[in-house]
Amino acid sequence: MNASIGAGFNPALLSGVDTPPRLPLPRCVDFIEGGIGEWMALASHDPLSSLRGSLHLARTPITEDPDRQAVFLDYLAEVLVRLPVVPLSIGLHLTGSRYRGNGLLGGADRYLPSAANQSRAHRFIEQLQQRTGLPVWLENANFYSDNAAMALHSWQHTRELCQATGCRAIADLAHLAIEARNTGTPPEVLLGAIPWDAVAELHLSGIRVARDGSWHDGHGEPVHDIVWSL
Repeated sequence: MNASIGAGFNPALLSGVDTPPRLPLPRCVDFIEGGIGEWMALASHDPLSSLRGSLHLARTPITEDPDRQAVFLDYLAEVLVRLPVVPLSIGLHLTGSRYRGNGLLGGADRYLPSAANQSRAHRFIEQLQQRTGLPVWLENANFYSDNAAMALHSWQHTRELCQATGCRAIADLAHLAIEARNTGTPPEVLLGAIPWDAVAELHLSGIRVARDGSWHDGHGEPVHDIVWSL
């Protein structure tokens, strides 16, 4: 297997930041994953400007109406023209609308596995592939499901979207562990729901524990032990 090790964007990677010393990029890392603003920041900093990377879009109109999807795709096309390096891929979070509910525990948009949302996501992924010519990778961002059934249904939609559009999947193991904990589901059950034949990337990150015992995303934390175990 040919595997690459990537790193999520950190502002301390850039020179001239307010919190010295500058964070060195480990030699084993050969690509960066970051959002639009982060890619623009990287573009002006040598030697990082020549790094390969994936453009990661956490908030998109993936389940919104065609008009909002079209506006976003036009905007993204303008952004890609300005990037000095063509991304390896475009990563998407599978979420609900940017304008409504935040799930059982709050703090992040969630995907409601309905036929309408699946159809809108299908359309958006196909349009994104056609407009950019880049591979699309779909991430499980749903760590506030109401219960295990919703979590498993969301993974079923990820599988079906990958099959229907040819996109690949990102398996975020921290998100999976958080969702398992918050819904009282053994993480191995959700692990078995991942469409492994479609997975292009694994995400490893930290977890934050709230005072009430619920788990939340923690990208600023060390990779959690349960994530390593998975």
